[in-house]
Amino acid sequence: MLFYFYLKELKFRIFYLFLCVFLNFLVYFHFAQEVLFLVIKPLVIVNDNQNLNYFIFTHMSDVLFIYIKISLMISFFCSGPIFFLQGWFFLVEGLYNYEKNFLFILFFGFLVLCVIVFLFLYHYIIPFIWVFFINFELNDSNALFGVYYEANITDYVNFIFSICSFSFILLLFPLIMVLSIYFNILNLKFFTLYRKYFYTCFLILSGIFSPPEILSQIIISVAIYFIYEVILIVNLVISYYFNQL
Repeated sequence: MLFYFYLKELKFRIFYLFLCVFLNFLVYFHFAQEVLFLVIKPLVIVNDNQNLNYFIFTHMSDVLFIYIKISLMISFFCSGPIFFLQGWFFLVEGLYNYEKNFLFILFFGFLVLCVIVFLFLYHYIIPFIWVFFINFELNDSNALFGVYYEANITDYVNFIFSICSFSFILLLFPLIMVLSIYFNILNLKFFTLYRKYFYTCFLILSGIFSPPEILSQIIISVAIYFIYEVILIVNLVISYYFNQL
C-alpha cells in the first residue's frame, strides 16, 4: 500500500538523520578541545588584558561530560540543513510549485536568520553579559574585602546553551506564525487582536533571559516586535493582492 511505502521512506530518512548526527558527534568529540576553545573564544578575547584566562571544574567527570555535551549540541545544530533537506525530499513530490517555492524560501530564510542570530550572540551578547557580571568582582585594593570570581566551565557551557536554546525557541515562533497563517490554522485577525498579549509575553521572556540591564532587554524585545510586525505586514500585503485578483 502507498501508506506503508511512505512510512518506510520516512523511517529511512529518520535513520539517515540520526546517522548524520552520530557521525557529526564522533567528529566533534574527536576535536572536543578545539570545539571547546571556539565556545569560550569570545571570553578569551574579552579577558585578553586580564588575569582571568582559565576555567575550573569541581568534579572529576565534569570535563568529559562537557566534551560530550558540546559535541552533541553542535552536532544537532550543524545537522540542521540535513534535517531540512530530508524533510524537503520527503514532501517535494506532493507539493505544487508555488508551495515548493514558499516552503523553500521560508525554511532557507529561517536557517539564515538562525545563523545571523547565533553569530550576534557569539560575538556581542555573550561577551557583553560576561563583562557585565564580572564587573561585580571586588578585586580593588581599596575595597573593604575581596570577592574573586573563579569561572566554572560547566556553569559557563550550561549558560551558553541555555541562551542559544532560548533564542532558537524564539526564532521558532515566527516560523510557526507564518505556517499557521499560510495553512489557515490561525488567521491574521487572531495575531492582530492579541498583539498586546504577545508583546507582553515577549517583554517578560526577554527580561528573564537577558542580562539585568534595560538596554539588552529593549534590544531583544524590539527585535522580536520587528519580526512580528514584518510578518503581519507581509501577510496583509499578500492577502490584499490576492483579494484584488
